[in-house]
Amino acid sequence: VVDKYPGVRLICNEVNVGFAAANNIAIAQARGRFVLLLNPDTIVAPEAIGTLAGFLDAHPEWESVHYRSYATYCNAFIVSRR
Repeated sequence: VVDKYPGVRLICNEVNVGFAAANNIAIAQARGRFVLLLNPDTIVAPEAIGTLAGFLDAHPEWESVHYRSYATYCNAFIVSRR
């Protein structure tokens, strides 16, 4: 992964800590404005990430969003406020 994607920071845990714990480890080390959590089998609609980031930029009072993707469209849903 590191050879193919040099801009990616790979975190290698000593043991399989599970999906939630691994996400928490990654979030603690994240350096960007946003954190995107995806299951490995997720297929993301082309407009989904831009829609969610745009919503967060336009609404700084919101701290998280998620999307539910269907076959032909994407809806953004609000999860929590700051």
